[in-house]
Amino acid sequence: MGRKTRTTDPIAVSVPFSQSQIAIIWPGLDFVLSAYRMRQESGTVQTAYPFRIYPLPRDFDPGTFSSSMMDQFDRLSAKLKPHKLTGGEFFLTAFEFRAAAFSARTTVKLYRFIIRDTHRSKAQARRQTDGEKREIQKKAESRHKVVKVLDLFMKRATRRYLAARSSDEFKSLSRKWQSHLRWIQFHLTFFKSTRSFLTPMRKTYQDEIDRLVKMAEEAIVIRKYQLPDPAILRQVIRRFVAYSRRARIAPYHHRYMLDNNDSRVAQARLFEFLEPRLYLRKAK
Repeated sequence: MGRKTRTTDPIAVSVPFSQSQIAIIWPGLDFVLSAYRMRQESGTVQTAYPFRIYPLPRDFDPGTFSSSMMDQFDRLSAKLKPHKLTGGEFFLTAFEFRAAAFSARTTVKLYRFIIRDTHRSKAQARRQTDGEKREIQKKAESRHKVVKVLDLFMKRATRRYLAARSSDEFKSLSRKWQSHLRWIQFHLTFFKSTRSFLTPMRKTYQDEIDRLVKMAEEAIVIRKYQLPDPAILRQVIRRFVAYSRRARIAPYHHRYMLDNNDSRVAQARLFEFLEPRLYLRKAK
């Protein structure tokens, strides 16, 4: 094992890493930083979510970039790089441990992505070979072991942080960290296929439309009108949701309606939107 690194940071915790453990952390860590530098230079990276092609709903949170949280990855890289081939004892803070855990998980996702991308570029079948499956499984098992160790030391580093700083400060930084990770996942490390990611979102959207249609039908029947053509009603409900996501309807937006679908007040507000857009006839 390599030499011990030194620190004067009172909130850092000593952790021994073997070369094989660093080998699981380093590829993901190096990819995150390389992708970030590429994004700064060219504006985007291959592994970013295609926002222009498939815009996300306005109420979907893709995270917020934080320079102070990106610094955690830079500091971790500076500590690990000189000893990545030998291992050693390192002094890491609570958020550097979090960066290491995220990097270890990214390593396995990156390996899967490289295999999938290689198959696509060679016009091969996208199915993984038995050898590739075994290698992925091996890396996943190694990642699990490394993350388990990181979680243990992360808890120690968190306790040391809380002993030196306030809990409110730590909670604030934790929220910033989670938001920054979401930003990384969407802007730097979006290895998922867009279709597999969007399918659950589309299902959620359709479920919400179904609930709002039912709510609208109840509001129409209560006011003794005939139900309009289902396709037309559904079209108007979609328009309502679209307006809501563009912040053109407040405070009775679609989230309010979904959370208060049994409320007569909510039904009345929804009916106010529907009535001028539907040619309703009184029930006989």
